[in-house]
Amino acid sequence: MFKNYLIVAIRTLARHKAYTFINVIGLAIGLTCSTLIMLYLQYEFSYDRHHSKADRIHRVIAERRLSNGNLSYPFGVQGPIASALAGDFPEIERTTRFYRRPVDIRIDGKDLLKAQVGVVDAEFFNIFDYPLVKGNVQTGLQTPFSAFITQTLAYKLFGNEDPIGQEILIQSKLFDHIYTITGILKDMPKTTTDELAPELITATFSPQESTPYPQFVEDIQNDWNVYYAFTYILLKPTASVATLKEKMPDFEKRYLGDETAQKVQYKMMPLTQLHLHGRDYGVWRVTGDIQVCYAFGLIGILIVFVACINFMNLSTARSARRMREVGMRKAVGAKRIQLIYQFLGESILLSALALILALGLTELTLPLLNGFMDIQLSLRADLLPVLLVLAIGVGLLAGSYPALFLSSFKPTAALKSAPNTKGGHVFVRKGLVVIQFAISMVLIAATIIVFRQTEYMRTANLGFKSDALVEMRGLWGVKTQAEAMKLQFLQHAGVQNVTSMSRLVGRESNVDRQFVSVDGLENPIGVHYSLTDHDFLSTYQVPLLLG
Repeated sequence: MFKNYLIVAIRTLARHKAYTFINVIGLAIGLTCSTLIMLYLQYEFSYDRHHSKADRIHRVIAERRLSNGNLSYPFGVQGPIASALAGDFPEIERTTRFYRRPVDIRIDGKDLLKAQVGVVDAEFFNIFDYPLVKGNVQTGLQTPFSAFITQTLAYKLFGNEDPIGQEILIQSKLFDHIYTITGILKDMPKTTTDELAPELITATFSPQESTPYPQFVEDIQNDWNVYYAFTYILLKPTASVATLKEKMPDFEKRYLGDETAQKVQYKMMPLTQLHLHGRDYGVWRVTGDIQVCYAFGLIGILIVFVACINFMNLSTARSARRMREVGMRKAVGAKRIQLIYQFLGESILLSALALILALGLTELTLPLLNGFMDIQLSLRADLLPVLLVLAIGVGLLAGSYPALFLSSFKPTAALKSAPNTKGGHVFVRKGLVVIQFAISMVLIAATIIVFRQTEYMRTANLGFKSDALVEMRGLWGVKTQAEAMKLQFLQHAGVQNVTSMSRLVGRESNVDRQFVSVDGLENPIGVHYSLTDHDFLSTYQVPLLLG
């Protein structure tokens, strides 16, 4: 019976080539868009899941309630909290602290490049998976001033030369020492939260002795008033986060005191949620957003729905051509359910053809999408069953109404080519057309809004002239060195103004945030600051309203 339905469906589709072509193209475009969206969502939800213990790893978040009732999330948490959590909660198997900073790397006195360094403690590699191409992950950082670097950084610094044993000078506010490379880290997948993807890992701070930073390093590791450490916990396999939440108020009072505990609460964020939910909790440099994923998912569903409605409308519009066929089949004894099976078989076959075309279109589109978004999407074999189920579902949905509509013709009316077109069927067809156009208009309007918003962000007046500005990060010299560098830059004919500042414009963080009391306002206002010199206004061409 199935073979008969398949043969009839193939003959029918082959006989009406234009109809088949239009429907296959329409469904293929819808399936291509939905497949690309599905791949993107799969990519977003796969962040940080390559760690074998990802489902048991949580990041400790400090939530501070301000005097005005608003919530603030510091850059990190206090350094001592890691050992305190490990000692007070039997549910926790391990804890680790992690600090990340930008640094300059120099070899033989030459400035080579800038990189992100991660300073870790002994438990870091027992919680996270960072495979080494060369070196020993357990002993490689035991020697002071030793470091692991990624494959990419190793190639940038040394080319094809073996970097093991090579020495590099690392400099920044918190680093000023020669480090020996003892291991090569395998490059982390792109689906790694930026916070956990440093290019260089060490276990040793090395602040400049002539600066206040040695004391700062001591404070960020031992002071309960300094929020700077990224702290992660590994729960035992049988432990529950809910149990930790119940015990946390007592922990906060024990280490923070009753007064501070009323303003500061600790939250446990699962590692697998860091990418999509992190920006709600002040996590550093996360790019994902769960709301964007929801929006894309809805768009994918709407696109497939529009393609299905388009198929329904085309199928019912050509009902007059199939009336005699339906009448003849019913006249010779065909039951309505058999006709429904036949029409559903045709729609599923069309959907299968559309899926094949959609896979080809997806493969052609992926390189463009990957290049545009700087991501790594690919069609994998494990996704094919999902796409096959999607194609069958689309075929059943798209063919359901035409199958019910065409199979409802009475034999006598169908043979006369005069079916009853009044009543519910007409209302349904018109309703489908209205829904199709409404969804299409919503998608078009949303596309226009996003485009105009993007253009606005690109061309909006930022309050300063940015066209000819060149920003250089990581110049950690003292003031006299900064002034000397300014004089050197100004000797070039193409340089008009030079300024220096502690924080680049638009790169604010909670580290440089202060609260200012204003007359007439009950609560202080949180403001970000940057220490600059007298050339800042002229360099950035910032107009003064007063003064």
